Amino acid sequence: MEYLHGIDIGGTNIKSIILDQQRQIIHQSKHPTTSKWASVVEQINRNARKKYNIESVGIAAPGLVNQQNDRIVCLPERLAGIVDFDWQSIFGNEEFTVLNDAHAATIAEYECHFATKYQHLLLLTLGTGVGGGLILNGQLHQGAQQRAGHLGHTALQMNLGQTMTNMPGSLEWHVGNFSAKERSNGRFDDNLQILQAYRSGDPFGQLLWLKMMESLSVGISGLINAFAPEVVVLAGGLTLAKEDLFAPLQKMMDQYEWRTNGKSTPIVAAGFDDFAGAIGAALFAHQQISTISQKL
Repeated sequence: MEYLHGIDIGGTNIKSIILDQQRQIIHQSKHPTTSKWASVVEQINRNARKKYNIESVGIAAPGLVNQQNDRIVCLPERLAGIVDFDWQSIFGNEEFTVLNDAHAATIAEYECHFATKYQHLLLLTLGTGVGGGLILNGQLHQGAQQRAGHLGHTALQMNLGQTMTNMPGSLEWHVGNFSAKERSNGRFDDNLQILQAYRSGDPFGQLLWLKMMESLSVGISGLINAFAPEVVVLAGGLTLAKEDLFAPLQKMMDQYEWRTNGKSTPIVAAGFDDFAGAIGAALFAHQQISTISQKL
């Protein structure tokens, strides 16, 4: 039997996963990300090849990929050396693809949890920042220059600082963990502390948390207007708040979502944990290699 291999290169950990042809997880592992991340990936691949008959390997990583999905071409100030890295130096003649990590997570969620029910899906990753991905007509939408899915850079407010994409007052700034200290005037270091204050009944913590939920609802409502997904999937660390996120968010959606014919768009939690990127990378590589084979 041939197996699918996915490797997700994150800022903290490199995740590896092996799937069989029925998408069942055979093996998974985590490895700390170091400055020698390429050597770690090479060792992971070598070990996988020794134990399994690997059909293809998919790499998930932050940043923009090229049109051929074989390298990262833009990633400001992160993972030194990954931009324009030649992956053939690791994989040689092995079949491989490279995909944005949020796009990979989107594929994992769609293919494994939603493909039998929906054709159009929007995913938001709520973590340090806000990433995302789009499934349109049953296919990952990467867009021109593979830039689609930067949903967190939707502008909500004009009089705030710009993000790396030049967007002022972005959804990412209003909800992302990186801005918690700034948004709380230095009182809270991260969103977890804001959540704890909200749960304890602290008035300022409750104000900040509900303001985050309002910003998220406005952002999601705008994205629903733009892309008309059949379902919105939320992933990332913020979703660990569970009903403290989904209950107030739904109340805000009742106010802001444009519901034609009275129909609302379901908002659900992602089914996978932090291995979603590795799973999606493995599935994308398999899809790409299968498509090429069919054309030959």
